[in-house]
Amino acid sequence: MKKLLGLTYIVMFIGGLFLADTFLSEAKPADLPEQIRQIIEERFSDYPQGGIVTVGKERIHFTDQLRQFYDARHFNGIWIHKKGLLPIADELMSSIDAASIEGLKPSDYHINKIRTLLMMLTKRKAFRKLNDSAILADLELLLSDAFLLYGTHLLSGRVNPETIDPEWITNRRDTDLLKILNQAIITKQITDTLNFLLPPQVEYFRLKKALQKYRSIVEAGGWPSLPEANGTVLKIGTKSSEVATLRHRLVLTGDLPGNKLNPEGRLLFDEDLAAAVSRFQIRQGLPVNGLVDQNTREALNIPVKERITQLIINLERWRWLPQDLGNPHILVNIPNFELNLVKDSTTVLNSRVIVGKSYRKTPVFSNMMTFLIVNPFWYIPANIAIDDILPLVKKNTAYLKKRQIRVYNSWKENDIELDPHAINWKSITEDNFQFLFVQDPGPYNALGAFKFMFPNSFDVYLHDTLNKELFQESSREFSSGCIRVENSFELAVYLLKDNKNWDRNRLKETIAARTPTRIDLARPTAVHLLYWTAWVDNQNGVHFRKDIYQRDLLLAKALSEN
Repeated sequence: MKKLLGLTYIVMFIGGLFLADTFLSEAKPADLPEQIRQIIEERFSDYPQGGIVTVGKERIHFTDQLRQFYDARHFNGIWIHKKGLLPIADELMSSIDAASIEGLKPSDYHINKIRTLLMMLTKRKAFRKLNDSAILADLELLLSDAFLLYGTHLLSGRVNPETIDPEWITNRRDTDLLKILNQAIITKQITDTLNFLLPPQVEYFRLKKALQKYRSIVEAGGWPSLPEANGTVLKIGTKSSEVATLRHRLVLTGDLPGNKLNPEGRLLFDEDLAAAVSRFQIRQGLPVNGLVDQNTREALNIPVKERITQLIINLERWRWLPQDLGNPHILVNIPNFELNLVKDSTTVLNSRVIVGKSYRKTPVFSNMMTFLIVNPFWYIPANIAIDDILPLVKKNTAYLKKRQIRVYNSWKENDIELDPHAINWKSITEDNFQFLFVQDPGPYNALGAFKFMFPNSFDVYLHDTLNKELFQESSREFSSGCIRVENSFELAVYLLKDNKNWDRNRLKETIAARTPTRIDLARPTAVHLLYWTAWVDNQNGVHFRKDIYQRDLLLAKALSEN
C-alpha cells in the first residue's frame, strides 16, 4: 500500500506542478545582502544566452534555466543567507552524498567543489575575514545546478542511449525541473522531492538493494575464484579443497545457507551443494544440472566488481523507461530470451522467445500493440531474401514452390507476380536484386499462425514460428530481429479477451482455414522490448545474463566518459 501511495503522489506531485504558472514567485527568497545578489546577476550577465557559466573549473550545466529562475527571483538565493548555508542546503548535500545508492557518482554533482568552498568559508570566518559574498554566490549557483543535474539523472538517466546505439529508442520520463526545484524550496523537502523523481517500479528498488549487497561483498574482500578446470567437473561425491572454495563462494551470494559451511563436510560435494549450484545456475540463465562444468565455473569466477558494473548499468536503463508501463503490458527481455505479459503487477503469461542474431540485433523500444494477424503472409525483407533465400534458389528454383513463396517484380503497390522459372537466377546478385518474395500462409510460413503488430520504424514484431525445437536451446539468438514467441496461441487468446466473439475455438477454426485475418485489439497493449542483463526476482535472487549484443560495453564506456 505504501508503494502505491508513493506512486500516486509522484503523479499528482509532478503533474500538478505544470499548473503553477507563477511558480517562480512562490518560494520566499532568502534575505541576501545586495552585494551577493549583484554577484549572482553578474555571473549570468557576463555570458550570452546559451553561453557557459563556470564556478572555478566547475561548469554550470543549466545556465539558461538558472538565468530564468534567478531573474524571476531578482537574483535572491534559495540555499544561502548572509551568514552561510540554510538547512535545505545541508539536506541537498546529504542527498548527493547518497547518490551512490542509485548507482550514480556524488562527484558528478559539484559536491567536491561545494565542500572546498565551505572549508574556505570556515577558514575565512576563523580569521575574521567577513566579506564572503563571492563564495556564498558560488555556493548558491553550484547547489542549484547540482539539484537540477541530479534530478535530471534520477528522472531520465545520465546517458541518452539513442546517442550511443541506433537500435535503442526510449520514452523517457520528463518534467519541468525548475518547477520541481521551486516546489522543493516551498515545502523544504529536498530529499523527498528528489526521491519522487526515481523510477516508481519495485524492480528498480530491488536492484538498488542488490547493489548494496554486492558492494558489501567487495568491502569484505570479494569472493574467491575456482582454479582453471582442466576438464574437471565438480559433482556429487567430489572431495577436494576446491569444494570448500565453492561452498564459501555460494554462501556469499546466498545460494548456499551459511550453516552448510561446516568444517567436517566442507571438502565434500554433497546434495546440498548440488542444490546450491543449481540455484546459482538458474540465476545465470545456465542449463540447470547441479554440476560445476566449464560454463558454470566461468560464471562463478566473474569478479564481483564486474557484477556491480552490471547492476549500475541496469539501474541506468530503468531510468530510461516511461513512468507508466501500462496495465496490462508485455515485457520482452532480450538477453533472457523471455516474454512476460504483466497485469496488475503479476505475470499472467510467460513464454520463451527467440531474438535476433548478433548481426541482426533485436532493437530496444516501446510501442502499443494495436492488432494481430492470424495466418499472415510473410513479406520477406530484402536482406533475408538476398542473404538467406537467393543462394538456395540458385541451387534449385523449385525451392520457392516447395516453400510456397511467390515472386513479384517490385515492392510497389502495382507489382506483378512473376514465374520464378522464367528468371535467370544465376545472373541475380545483391546489386540487381529487385524482387519481392511473399510466403503464403500455411504449414511452411516462417511466421507461423500469428503476427502481433505494434508498428515501428524497425519493422519488428512478435510472431509464431514453425521451428519449435529451437526454444529448447538455452541461448536463443536465431531470428533476423523479430521476436518468435513459443506460447503465441496463449498470447493471442489473452490479447483478444476483450474482443467480442473471439475465443479459443474461433481462433483454432481461423487458423485451420488458412485465411489471412486481421483483428484489431479492443484493448491495445503496451509492448516493451528491453535489454536487462541484471535484475532481482520476487525472492530477492539476483539474476545476471550475458551481454549478447555488447550493449553493456557501450553503456559502461558512455557512463565512464560522462
